[in-house]
Amino acid sequence: MALYENSVFHIIVACIIPNIGGFVGSIFTSTDSSSWYVTLDKPNFTPPSWVFIPAWTILYLLMGYSSYRIWRIGNGCKGEAKIPLLIYVFQLILNWLWTPIFFAQALGWSFVEMIVLAIAVVATTALFFKIDKVAGIILIPYIAWISFAATLNYSIWYLN
Repeated sequence: MALYENSVFHIIVACIIPNIGGFVGSIFTSTDSSSWYVTLDKPNFTPPSWVFIPAWTILYLLMGYSSYRIWRIGNGCKGEAKIPLLIYVFQLILNWLWTPIFFAQALGWSFVEMIVLAIAVVATTALFFKIDKVAGIILIPYIAWISFAATLNYSIWYLN
């Protein structure tokens, strides 16, 4: 069996793709922007900074595996998975854009972007669920985290 036909290879690629964007986004949390973030007033429910990297890594892995299942079960981009995968890519791009917007000190715009992202994540989850219940269920923690992140983003914007 050729490497490109190997489902384990496809799972790995699907899981790496979201993490690449997350890694690139971390560039925007440079020392200068991190020192700005430290000065912000934050709500008392703000998690410690170290929580974000493992949380996002796990969520990106779940997103990747979920997208793999949809791609595989929904016959790739030619089958019923086409629209759900397009919405998935759209929400993934929105996800990656949030960090540079927020750390450009655009708190209001980052909240607006987060709301659009949350809608796209819910749409992705619903569309994935129609094709594969497991793929939809896998994204529920992502919905929960995005809801929390939107609340946190709004609170930081409000306090500053």
